[in-house]
Amino acid sequence: MIGRALVQGACIAAVALAIGTVHALMKPLRTWDSEAPKPRQGPVSPAPKPSLPGDGGAAPTAPHAQPSNQLSPPTPAAPHDERMITLARLKELMAGALPVQVVDAREPHEFAQGRIPGAINLPPSAFSGGIPEAVNQRMSRDLAAIVYCSGGNCDASKSVAMRLKDMGFSQVYVYEDGYTGWTMAGEAVEK
Repeated sequence: MIGRALVQGACIAAVALAIGTVHALMKPLRTWDSEAPKPRQGPVSPAPKPSLPGDGGAAPTAPHAQPSNQLSPPTPAAPHDERMITLARLKELMAGALPVQVVDAREPHEFAQGRIPGAINLPPSAFSGGIPEAVNQRMSRDLAAIVYCSGGNCDASKSVAMRLKDMGFSQVYVYEDGYTGWTMAGEAVEK
C-alpha cells in the first residue's frame, strides 16, 4: 500500500517536472525589451504632447519633469510594445529639442544604397567581436537610440536594440516600419 502511494507520488512529481521544463523552454528567455516599463493599472491620464518647432505652442510643464537628458517614452495609439515607434513618433523625436541617435541595423551594402539621414550603420554582425568601434566613437549612452532595419519581418533592429541595452543604453526604441516605411512615406534619404 505504501509502496504504491510512493510510486504514484513519484510519477506525479516526474510529470509536474516535465510540464514545468516544457513550459520554461517554450517561454522566450529574453527579448530586447524585457526591461521595458509595464503599463500602469487603473485610470491613466494622457501624457501632454510636447510642442514641436513651428507649431506656435509651448511645451506644457509637468510637476515632476524628467531630467533634460531623458525622453519620455512613446505613447502608442494602439496597444503594442512601448519600445516600438511609428513614423510619426520617429519624426517627432528627430525634430525635437533633444538630439537622438538613429541606428541603421541593415547590412553595409544596403546602408550604402540609402538610409535615413544621419543614421549610423550597426548591423548585428558588427557586434561579433565585442563592442563595435562606432558605438564608442559616435554614440552616447546619454541620448536616445532609435534603431531600424528593413521593416516588416526584419528582426535585425530588435537584435541591435537588445545589444545596445546590454551596453548601457537606457533609451532604445525600434522604428517598426524600417527603411521601407520611411521611403514609402516619401521621406528624404541620404546616400
